[in-house]
Amino acid sequence: MDRGDHHAHPRLEWEQGTLKVEVEPERGIDLAVHTREAEVRVVGTRFSVTRDALGTGVVVTHGHVAVLCADGEKALLGAGEARVCPPTHAAGLLGRANALAAAEASLAGSPARPSELRHLAVRNAIAMTGCPAALPHLRVLVGEDATAPELVYFADCVADTEPAAAPAALTAALRQGAPPDQEARIIQRLKHLSPAVGP
Repeated sequence: MDRGDHHAHPRLEWEQGTLKVEVEPERGIDLAVHTREAEVRVVGTRFSVTRDALGTGVVVTHGHVAVLCADGEKALLGAGEARVCPPTHAAGLLGRANALAAAEASLAGSPARPSELRHLAVRNAIAMTGCPAALPHLRVLVGEDATAPELVYFADCVADTEPAAAPAALTAALRQGAPPDQEARIIQRLKHLSPAVGP
């Protein structure tokens, strides 16, 4: 690519593993990362794309990323947010189901690494069905070593049904020292929940 081209449109085809990308803002670069399950477009941000048995996962460090999944689902992700685009082909769906089953079986039968397996189970559950499957694992992690994104996801899952638990989880996420752009989003969610919690 010509470094003097201020309207570059690089396109990357990604097959397997994790790709970390950083694009400087206002450089006129319209970058797209394509996998079998997703198209990720960005102008000025930092993010990673992981392709594995679960599909294509996108995690945003700062800035914004537009994600278009092969199944037609679209999302605009901000800092601290993630999205998994599931496989849409038969072999990928089978691989994803096997990965989820293996993680659940390992968690049930191996107490040696429960925390590590529970983090994996949360990711798998979010990719498969979202809150209903993830909540049992998130409840355990909230009391142990949940990451800031897991705490935020837990808060989103219980905001309507457990109004006191959601702000507590968001406060815990802030205590972990989230990056400034993630911190602003967490504070915004706390302000949104505060009327439901009351004085």
